[in-house]
Amino acid sequence: MKLEIFRSDDNQNPVLVKEFENVARPGTWEWTWDGKLDDGSTAPRGIYLYRLSAYVYGSAPPDRDSNRSDYLFAERAYDENNEPLLYAEYWGYDDKGTPEDETDDAHLYFIRWYVLRDSLDTNASGGTIRLYDPELNPVYSWDITALRCLEHNEAMDGLRASAGGIKHGVIVPVPVSVMGKGGIYRFLIHLVDDHAGKEKANHRKPTRPRNAVYNLIPIVYIQEGSYHIAWCRREVMETVLRLGKIVQSYAAINWAAGVANSEVRAAINGGFFNPNVS
Repeated sequence: MKLEIFRSDDNQNPVLVKEFENVARPGTWEWTWDGKLDDGSTAPRGIYLYRLSAYVYGSAPPDRDSNRSDYLFAERAYDENNEPLLYAEYWGYDDKGTPEDETDDAHLYFIRWYVLRDSLDTNASGGTIRLYDPELNPVYSWDITALRCLEHNEAMDGLRASAGGIKHGVIVPVPVSVMGKGGIYRFLIHLVDDHAGKEKANHRKPTRPRNAVYNLIPIVYIQEGSYHIAWCRREVMETVLRLGKIVQSYAAINWAAGVANSEVRAAINGGFFNPNVS
């Protein structure tokens, strides 16, 4: 039995590999990870993925199986400088045509980009994007078939794959009530192949998920009796991305801010700061 553990921002290179011999089948097998890496250090906090593979060397030819697809892969795209695209991009605000009703509003995020590669030129059979809050709790999910792909003229084709790889970038509408905490939010892409005919139990198999992150800094201030919030992940406050009014119950009262010359100047515990984008 071979167990590989991956970071969610790099599903190609395992951070830990364990092999277990003479594991009895059928039956129950259990192993608990203590969070330590091979060098003895503690793995950073985050979402981790795993692939479990079983090998039978005594058969002719040797046999194997895995809980992950051997054909479909979700890969990270790179920019023009060959740098990996790690972050989701804030794309705008959607009031759903009802500016007087903020309960149905959504923040739009651009998941840029992921590449779907399938060695047999077959599309994925299904997929979701799941959102995790700063405490790593799942808070929302979307069916990829319902999301617009900006790479392909807003077609809802986010499951299309090929042997050479097809790049996708989809818009995800996040309800305003979901992202009420400051910190790093993670979008995790889950995909399932369409190769049941090649699997021993005729099951479709998932890929190793792929993530994008967004560092959310809530900045709250009060103006004319209303609570307002701006969200930003830039190093200077002049690049605030969105300003929207929220009800008092959602306001982080411990955040303090002032407004001068129509610009938002944020402070926390009385001291001005720059958001951490690392």
